[in-house]
Amino acid sequence: MKVTHPFLKLTGFGANPREEFERRLRYLDENVRGLLKLASTEEDRRRVLEALDRAISVFKGESPAPSLNSGGADSAP
Repeated sequence: MKVTHPFLKLTGFGANPREEFERRLRYLDENVRGLLKLASTEEDRRRVLEALDRAISVFKGESPAPSLNSGGADSAP
């Protein structure tokens, strides 16, 4: 699956898929740490947990991956 997200500079797998995997995994870790710093209310933490639950469901194969054009945060207005 090819992911294109120019704002985050995630535009494909790169020359070495393993290096790209490791880079994106580090990016995920950095975002989790950033969200921990920014989540100042119970509502914030609930929303983060919901987003993580959705991502985990996709990785477990329990739900389909969201479309980049599904109207979520990644789509243009």
